[in-house]
Amino acid sequence: MTQTHHTASAPNATPPENSSTTAGRENQPSHSLSAVDALVEYHDSRPPRRSRLATLRALPWRGKWPYFRDQLLLKTVAGLAAIGIAVFLAVHIFAPAAKPQLYVAVIDGALSSQSAATLQSQTARALNLPEGRNGGVIVDASFNFSEGDLSKLQTLLSSGEVDAIIAPPKDFAKLAGYGYFTAVHTSLTASQRAESSSDWVRLRGYDDSESTDAFYDGSGKGPTQAYGIRLTHAQGWDSLHPARADAVIGFVQGSKNLGTSQALFDYLYQGRHS
Repeated sequence: MTQTHHTASAPNATPPENSSTTAGRENQPSHSLSAVDALVEYHDSRPPRRSRLATLRALPWRGKWPYFRDQLLLKTVAGLAAIGIAVFLAVHIFAPAAKPQLYVAVIDGALSSQSAATLQSQTARALNLPEGRNGGVIVDASFNFSEGDLSKLQTLLSSGEVDAIIAPPKDFAKLAGYGYFTAVHTSLTASQRAESSSDWVRLRGYDDSESTDAFYDGSGKGPTQAYGIRLTHAQGWDSLHPARADAVIGFVQGSKNLGTSQALFDYLYQGRHS
């Protein structure tokens, strides 16, 4: 009797791949590659873009202005404006205008505007300086405390522009109490002190001993010193009409123009009358 032997197949065996299927997969086109190639080809086929300036140069003369007006004029104006602003700021930052060599603030009508203009021109001539803010002489009679000009004066004092103040006695005492003036004996020369000592005005200054107390007001609570000179007997001042006979002049604390302030004093005092 003949026995028949059966060979069992492996259950996970993979059937051989059909050769025609493999060939067909290899011959199948790559769609992603073709799309990239097409994009590159399109990009390379485009004409090169020209700048607006190149286009402007290529245009005939009659077409240049309309093209410039529509495409370049606004940008050109904006660019020139930006350059102008930059130059303006650079000039003012790195080469600021010179401050006055003498700034005299006249308070509450101690001197009329017309007389202030006369004093300004005469003092500038005596000091061989120009008139005006740019390195010259200013006598400003526009300050009126009754109209709130104290803040204007304080701003100028903070910026270091004011060198001397002429004011009626009451206003001068208030400013001295704020600590705005330097003592007379440190402001005048020896000969000026000798000439004017009988006209010195002694007032209480500012007390800063309680500087750590934010609520303490030291105005008019400081030591009593001579902070001003009464112009009653100053012949140069008396020649200015109208001018208050009892006006007081003082020199500002921290002024960098003490020399010109002393020259102003000489001009005003130019001979003491009784």
